[in-house]
Order: sequence, then structure tokens, then C-alpha cells
Amino acid sequence: MAFTIPTTEPESLIAGISWQWQKDLQDFKPDDGWVLTYSFVQASATPAEIEIITTNVSNVHNVDVQEAVTVLYTPALYHYQGIVSDGTDTHLAITGQLTVVQDFSDGSVTDPRSWSCQALDALESSMAGTADATQLAYTIDGIQVSEMSPSQKLSWLEGLRRICAAEQQENNIDNGRANNKVGRYKFTPLS
Repeated sequence: MAFTIPTTEPESLIAGISWQWQKDLQDFKPDDGWVLTYSFVQASATPAEIEIITTNVSNVHNVDVQEAVTVLYTPALYHYQGIVSDGTDTHLAITGQLTVVQDFSDGSVTDPRSWSCQALDALESSMAGTADATQLAYTIDGIQVSEMSPSQKLSWLEGLRRICAAEQQENNIDNGRANNKVGRYKFTPLS
């Protein structure tokens, strides 16, 4: 099956994999001299910046970034702007955000789960007596799991379970999977 190049900016990209997409801007065509440049800024206290200059392919702005370049990008949430310029005029054409995620196949991935789900797993494993050294060393509110009393562990469990369930539900919806929530409705007769 042939790869179809997307015609819009993706919501997420993988660092270490080639990135490709096309953007057709009716008012800013490459054949008319317009060049689209994407500027990405990481949403963090120490922002990383990425700049991508598109090329003209059949009068459409084309993004093609090789894996040797994307592997250098820090996985994080980025905000971006697409600026078009013809050498005389410059305009903001696009804004948005996307997430750069780590390539799981490179062998260097740590646990991709959220802090809440990792902490929940550490607590549950500790209480079941099956926790490994990493889980026992996990720190919650400044206390290592191995040093927590049973009452401290219990006080964290329910909240972390709710947070992890909500994250899983959001992930399911984002990925087009079924919503596990049951709707409850009360019907009253019309008067």
C-alpha cells in the first residue's frame, strides 16, 4: 500500500521518523513566489525551537524532514506558526499545536505512561508485594513508595485511579475507540 502524504499538519509526529505533509494555501501559492516557513516552539520553561522551510511541489507547499533531523527533536508539545513570505510581504497563515513523541522502536524509551499511572502502578505493586526496585523507589509527594505507610498508600490510590481512568478514556476517544461510559437518562412525560 502506498503512503499518502497528508494535506494538513498532523496532530502528532514521531521523532526519528521522516515527516511529510503538504499545505495548499490558495492565497499564497509557491508558483507566485510565496514560501511557507513553520516555526515550532516547545511549550516548556526551556523551549526548544524547530524551523521547517517548505519546498514547492506542484504549486503546493511541501514539508519533507528526514529522520536524521527529526531524531534530534525533543518529544514534547509544540506550538507552531506558519509564516508566508514572497520577499516583500510577510503574513501569518497558520497557527496550531502538535505533539512530538519518541520513537518506541529505538530502544531508549522509558515508561510512556503519565506520572499518575506510573505512581498508581508503583502503589498497587507495592501493596501486592510484587513491586520491583524502580517501583519501590518511586516518589510521591516527597516520599518513596517503599517508605509509605499503608494508610498513606491508600490515601493516594483512589485519586490516582480516577486520574488514570480519565486519561485512558481521553486516549480512547482521541484514537476513535469506544467510550466506556454508560449514559443514564430520566424521561418524564410531556404535559
